[in-house]
Amino acid sequence: MNFPHFPGTPSRVPLILGVVALTVPVGAALGATTFVAQSGSLGEWQEPNGATRYTVTGGSKALVLEDTGRRPSRRMIEVDAGAKNTARVSARVKLKRVPLFRGGRRAIAVVGTKRRAAHAGLVQTRSGVRWAIWPSTGGRAKTAKFSGRKAGLQRWQKVQLVASWTTGVVTLKVDGRKVVGAKFAALRRRGAANASVGLGSGKRAKGRGLVLVRSATAGSSGASVGVVSPPRGGGPKGGAADFPYSRSSLFNRPIKRGAPTDPRSRAVISKLRQNVARTKVVLTHKAEVPPIYRARNSDPLYNVSVGGSRVKFRVPRNAQVGDGSDHPVVILNEKHPTFGKNVELRLWQGSISHSSRTISASGTGLFRYGQERRASGFSFRGQGTGSGLSIMAGLIRPEEVRRGKIEHAIRFAYSRTDFGNGFRAPANKSDQGGSGAMKMGMRLQLDRSVNCKRRVVPGRSSSSKTTRFLRMTCKALQDYGMIVMDGSSPGFMVLEMEHDETANWSRMIGSSHNGSYGFVLRDRTSPGDGLSRNSLAGIPWNKMRVVAKGN
Repeated sequence: MNFPHFPGTPSRVPLILGVVALTVPVGAALGATTFVAQSGSLGEWQEPNGATRYTVTGGSKALVLEDTGRRPSRRMIEVDAGAKNTARVSARVKLKRVPLFRGGRRAIAVVGTKRRAAHAGLVQTRSGVRWAIWPSTGGRAKTAKFSGRKAGLQRWQKVQLVASWTTGVVTLKVDGRKVVGAKFAALRRRGAANASVGLGSGKRAKGRGLVLVRSATAGSSGASVGVVSPPRGGGPKGGAADFPYSRSSLFNRPIKRGAPTDPRSRAVISKLRQNVARTKVVLTHKAEVPPIYRARNSDPLYNVSVGGSRVKFRVPRNAQVGDGSDHPVVILNEKHPTFGKNVELRLWQGSISHSSRTISASGTGLFRYGQERRASGFSFRGQGTGSGLSIMAGLIRPEEVRRGKIEHAIRFAYSRTDFGNGFRAPANKSDQGGSGAMKMGMRLQLDRSVNCKRRVVPGRSSSSKTTRFLRMTCKALQDYGMIVMDGSSPGFMVLEMEHDETANWSRMIGSSHNGSYGFVLRDRTSPGDGLSRNSLAGIPWNKMRVVAKGN
């Protein structure tokens, strides 16, 4: 498969996953606003203004959120909650010393858009502090008494807020018991945008308010939600569809410190630098990359030919092939009636007829996308990509960007005129060949001395979603590298993301520039694209190397 030079454009995503478990060291000072999170993150929530981020940790216990009362503040941690019919946020919290003036409010959980949101938390009434829910439109709060004495604030409690965006019904549960519910007309038919948990502000809050957040989840109807913790040996734990293939594969295995450099490295990087200076680096979220659909057991079976044999495969009714000359698509079936668990169908130059329930394609392949050791991205029937692997291997996915960490090597396509003959693992074949130094399957790594936290995107703030994405990509290139899996038009380098049709990149990483996200990764040596760059812009491509075979 050869990638032409294409721009790319924005989209939608049907899934959200947001989970946190954060920590503060024992004995941390409580006299000032304190936000503490351990390293070794699995994901990320952030304040709505993007200024402060809180990363997920595996062995964490509680995050301290404080308000010193010096001035009204809004301290929340949040995740994107998608745009489904129902949004929910749940947290295990302990509240201490929550002084409020009459009518003052403290939000513990929020779901909704900036102007159309449902808040749940505490309000101060004539009768004392009460559980309450209220809309952000300034409507009146609906309250309920604490069960038992106020001392209940001193113990860990599970607080859950559920809001329906089709009916406007909002419900607050505490320890599984509904304590208050209401119907807010202003919230009806407003798609949920964010789910937040933490310490909100009240009018002229007095003294110190303190919320300990032990764990929190946020989701929307149809979402996959659960507590995330690192499995043994490190790496992400989640659905096999989100983090596919064996953790022992080179794609999913981090590069060891001290790993040797390949003898061809200087020649490869010298040519790469020339190409980057002549042609713009492309980060594609459209054209030749596939939309990825997840079939359910209720979806109908379609007929498709794979490896010369007729096969039946479940296909969602909204599935459609991608664009570009390849028209690719990937469909994942968690439980196939013939082939068992975690089966992936990949189409190249495909066509789906929903009326006749048939699939045709110039190339098809079946893979196992589960995390079993045998599931390394190679097809067990039919064809893989130019490298022999599934196109999902190394593809940047929305679930990992939402979590805040890319924990695999990134797949890329490279100038077909600069390949040499042969291939190396993880590739098991090559459809490219010539007199160049690049080989299919080569892994390139960004120098670890590059400070990813300082990298910038022209025209975007340091706290923007776009800059956040650049920095997590930079870190992935240091820890896991990037592996060449396909050929592209002469002179081009194309890093690959899931297709916009199923990934909603504009929501995840902000708007594109000239219909492409390549501007995020370009450094100051790149050809002009209307943006001004300094030495900290994008990825410094001159600081790459080729890692020796087998590393």
